[in-house]
Amino acid sequence: EYIANLFIISNFNETASDSIKSKDNVLGLFNIYNNSLVIGSVESRSILSIMVAIWQEQFRSQSNDLQAFGRAIYLFEDNSDIKIANDKTLGEIFIEKTGLTIEQYLNVGLILFAFALTHPSITIADLASEAPNFNKVVNNDLMEKYLAIHAGTIDELKALDQAQNKDLNPKNTKNRFNPLWVKPMVKTSNTTYIVPSITTYIQALFTGLYWQFDELFMNEKLGPDIPKTTFRDAFGKQMFESYVGKVLKDIYGDEAIKPEITYSKPEKAFTDWVVVDDDDAYLVEVKAYQFPFKTLQTGDLELIAKEITKKLVQNTVTKINKKVLDIQTAPELAFLKGKNIIPVVVTYNVPLIDTSMYRKNIPTVVDEESRKAFEAFQGYFMNIGDLEYFGCISELAKLKDVLKAVQDKDSNFLSEVMKMYKENKLTNKSISEQKYEEKMDYIQEMIKPVE
Repeated sequence: EYIANLFIISNFNETASDSIKSKDNVLGLFNIYNNSLVIGSVESRSILSIMVAIWQEQFRSQSNDLQAFGRAIYLFEDNSDIKIANDKTLGEIFIEKTGLTIEQYLNVGLILFAFALTHPSITIADLASEAPNFNKVVNNDLMEKYLAIHAGTIDELKALDQAQNKDLNPKNTKNRFNPLWVKPMVKTSNTTYIVPSITTYIQALFTGLYWQFDELFMNEKLGPDIPKTTFRDAFGKQMFESYVGKVLKDIYGDEAIKPEITYSKPEKAFTDWVVVDDDDAYLVEVKAYQFPFKTLQTGDLELIAKEITKKLVQNTVTKINKKVLDIQTAPELAFLKGKNIIPVVVTYNVPLIDTSMYRKNIPTVVDEESRKAFEAFQGYFMNIGDLEYFGCISELAKLKDVLKAVQDKDSNFLSEVMKMYKENKLTNKSISEQKYEEKMDYIQEMIKPVE
């Protein structure tokens, strides 16, 4: 991704230019080819700081593509009818912004993705087919609107890079904002496009859907009277929390799952989901949370500590600790008495949160009050992708045992799950992977010519 970015912004296509003029880009290339890697805030000597920067640089793009696709379909296409602001639905807002429904956007994007995997140089002419339903999933109008979102000329990509990276510290150039995350298709002529990095295409199309909506609200493009956090709030409470519940029900069945329980006077809200599994009770708190880009880009320990303290400890762990105590006194929670209580925090995408590193290092970067709250926390953290993967082995293992193994072995959740998956020669798919396959089967059926 980074090398593709540097080629684009460094006049690689201008035959009269034989040099890379920006000293920041020279520094970046020097780091790559001489293995002299600059890692943000390395002087802090904190493993958290170093690993967060490396995650942004490398691990972020190594996730399961099929999971990202299927999850995007669940979160956005399946939620297109929920109302967000001014009595408008998510789907209506997207149509106003792009001219496409969310379903049309994902259909066209998946078709181009499948082609770009083996043909990164794409020529798009008039679209025609003998397949009777071909135009329902892709046609000239839909393609033009899609390309308006995700294709850009070299000059447009340079301008985007300059706007986003104008204040970038040169030492963080390897984690610079990449314009390919927004415009992953480079327009080289009226009909020709190049996809220089398939991972940036995936990020733009699927994980980038979140940021398309977020940008509308944070920049008040729907009007100054709508709170900037409107989409973030709806995504967390209506979309992501609901999806976590869907994954839990897929694993444990409807009868084992209870949504947020209200109890006490004045009224309190318990954790977002409760899962009763024999003698165990998982108290699942859902946080549609991601580190801000500057934190990921720099690995700045002070920024990391601030995010962990506020979002993971004060807003999550401290509250869960109090809710666990309420089990002994609230009649509405009496069914949990005698159970082995296991709090689990499921986040949207926090770097390395499913590793033992957090358990060992969080106490070293937070204040004294937060440290005590964290040490009293008898629970675990995981990302949504981890929970999806666990569904593949849930008939062979208890969630608590996998989570404990991660802590005891200095491991990570995915490694523990994949070890069991391979050892038992499993072939089943996660709920998100199944959703992707359903979508691709639908598209293939629609574009299939008449036999």
